Amino acid sequence: MRKFSLVSRLGRLVSTAPRLLLESLRLFLPTAIFFIKFLEWWYSPSSPARKLNTSPLGPAIPPPRMLSPHPQGVKIDRQAYGMCPLCRKQINNATALPSGYVFCYRCAYDYVGRQGKCPVTLLPARTWQLRKVLV
Repeated sequence: MRKFSLVSRLGRLVSTAPRLLLESLRLFLPTAIFFIKFLEWWYSPSSPARKLNTSPLGPAIPPPRMLSPHPQGVKIDRQAYGMCPLCRKQINNATALPSGYVFCYRCAYDYVGRQGKCPVTLLPARTWQLRKVLV
């Protein structure tokens, strides 16, 4: 008796499954279409969402200008792009000082650790102020 009721329930479930699927599509399909249309509107060029990216205060502030080298500091060769001013080799593990000049990490760390200043501008600097440059 128990087995018969389980089989009859399974039979009823299989016979109503297509109807359940179609009934769920009645709700799911308009929702999916609405969502797709919403995304289409959201990413369109005329969308108000595009205006959220811009600042109401105007354009972004440009970075500060590069500080000029000190006459007694390390000389910079503007033609030798990518060369460390301290070791005169290709920059390895690029690191910037607060002055904006870029050196090898090891060169900058050693120099600032010993001297306590930027080698080019001779402005005070500390090792914790070194910043990795992602190239």
